[in-house]
Order: sequence, then C-alpha cells, then structure tokens
Amino acid sequence: MAQIRAVCGRLKDECRQPFAGIVTSPLRRARQSAELCGELLGVPVTESAWFRERSFGQLEGLTACEIRLRCGIPDVERIRDSSYGIEPLQTVTERIQSGLDWLRQAYGGRTVLVVTHGSVIKRIAEILGTPAGIIGNGCYREWLV
Repeated sequence: MAQIRAVCGRLKDECRQPFAGIVTSPLRRARQSAELCGELLGVPVTESAWFRERSFGQLEGLTACEIRLRCGIPDVERIRDSSYGIEPLQTVTERIQSGLDWLRQAYGGRTVLVVTHGSVIKRIAEILGTPAGIIGNGCYREWLV
C-alpha cells in the first residue's frame, strides 16, 4: 500500500484537475488499491467489470516462469484465442472498449482515475494508439479518452 500512497501523492501534485471519480476493477487487489486512493484523494469509487483483468483460464495464478516451463508459452499476453481457456483477446478488447465508451458518457471530459491491471492497461494503450511500455505496480498512465 506504500506504492499506492506514493502514487496518490504524485497525482495530487501533478494533476491539473481534481478527479471526478475513481473506477476500479472488481478484483480484490485493484479494489483495495482504489479504495485507498479514494480515501487519500477524497473521491468516490465505482467498480466496473469492464476493467477487470483478462481471464487466463487454466493458467490463472501461475507465474510467467511457470507458464514458460510447463506449457512452453513465452508470453501468455500474446495468446489471441481461447487456448487453455484464456479469454480471447478480441473479447477483452471489446469489453475494454465498452468501458471506455461508458467512461466518456459517465464522466464527459472530466478527470477519472481507473485502477486496473497490466493487461488491461496494455489493451487501453492499443485501443488509443499509444505505446504502454513496461507497466510496473503502482504506476500510472495518462490518456485523453
């Protein structure tokens, strides 16, 4: 939670507009982080399944190293179909696009903090045509959607 406190401190210093809201994935770690952000920034938190992590099916819970060793898959993020019960990438992209459309309607040009997962951030970057680069825990990207 120290990472989240540090990010919130940077957000307070760097953001030109106050946040109208925080939208979070319903998954526990993201939700807990978002709730702390909400307390520190004084902003309401809303859960949205549109921004939940991609389902990795049978590979859920395994580390990247375990997936490489057990399945011979160098990068699970590159699997586009439903191999191993993974949520197809097209389905993920469509879900996230729906979430971005909802953000535009619900917040209409106001600043919103979305607390989500690395694979979701990568998809958002692809949808918006901007490279995401390496995404570490407790970091943020700023986009106009």
